Amino acid sequence: MVPASAYPIVRAGLTPRLTALACGAILCAALSGCGSGPAIDNPQPVSADAYRATFDAGVLVLRDHGFTVNRQDYRFGRITSKPKPSPNVTQFWTADNGTFDQAMSSSLNNQRRIVTISLTPTKGEGDGQANETGAYLLQVEVELQRLSDTTRRMTGSMEAYSVSRNLTDRPDEFRRANVPTRKFYLLEKDTPMEQRMLADILQRAAELKPVKVETQD
Repeated sequence: MVPASAYPIVRAGLTPRLTALACGAILCAALSGCGSGPAIDNPQPVSADAYRATFDAGVLVLRDHGFTVNRQDYRFGRITSKPKPSPNVTQFWTADNGTFDQAMSSSLNNQRRIVTISLTPTKGEGDGQANETGAYLLQVEVELQRLSDTTRRMTGSMEAYSVSRNLTDRPDEFRRANVPTRKFYLLEKDTPMEQRMLADILQRAAELKPVKVETQD
């Protein structure tokens, strides 16, 4: 019998990791198709009376989804979050990854999400001015970003802690092109999460008491 130590994948302890990844992948594939309702328009119209309730709901929903508020500007109707790391397939209890592809991509890369919630006044037809009805448009934007690290390289090793290693120096072509050593770049807009958060904000805003806005005749 060939001893287990003869197989690097077993000796490095990768078997439990691969088992966990496989189980997580199966669960993510099963859960990614659940809970998805009909698509809703993004942005959504919001009346002036519902502005405060919608803004407050945006802050609450952002926190409900595990994000930390970076900035909230009530006057300009803008809420932004701090970056939140994207979970891998073994963290199936979180709902950040709405698709199986997102879960696998987050497991193989360093990825994060940043959310922007905005309430902007609607425009009049052709005059570029705010509509006299005082209506607003609620929009949710979720950026899925990936880290690009030019100081790391893949070794092709099967050992658990030597799959990638640091370069001794940044490649000359990157230096000449002034490529940053480490930088997050936009991978895609996370439409599934935008849909979930938008629906949650509308539902939470409906539960809050609207503030009557007085208009001048």
